[in-house]
Amino acid sequence: LGIRRPGWKTDCGENEGNDVMASLQATSVAVADAVLEELRTTTRTLNPEYSRTYDNTRELKDSDVLHIDVVNTGRKLTAVSRGSCARDPIIQVIVRQRLGSATADREGDEENLDRLHLLVEEIEDYFFHRRLGQAEAVWMATETFGPSNEEYRVTRQFTAIINLTFRAHG
Repeated sequence: LGIRRPGWKTDCGENEGNDVMASLQATSVAVADAVLEELRTTTRTLNPEYSRTYDNTRELKDSDVLHIDVVNTGRKLTAVSRGSCARDPIIQVIVRQRLGSATADREGDEENLDRLHLLVEEIEDYFFHRRLGQAEAVWMATETFGPSNEEYRVTRQFTAIINLTFRAHG
């Protein structure tokens, strides 16, 4: 499932002459697992349900349950010098919660939305310059999208996507 070329050399790990793509996948999977573990072990007052998934588009059916999904969305291979490169896994942390049905009374939604926005900021701040020791990776960048006002207006679902980029070593 990867690229194999006899004699192909790389300084991006111990895969000299082997499957470079498999190594990249293993690195991004390890970083995604480490992000999930960091989130689980960090005290959260909102008691979310955590999952590691590849479905970053699902609409929630349940109401009032906060979901935090960790998605391995890809990676960049970046040249850092003439003969070496770095792996930069991109991991999404998706914060989702449905605030009742689309036709239910919206009283109190502002307070709930405020605490969800604060949670997103808390996650952004937590990973700023964070080193994931078990994955040998360090934070490089954060980019956050959402929540979408239209999605909330139509479905009453809050969804914020936090893209975390790490520099993986090893």
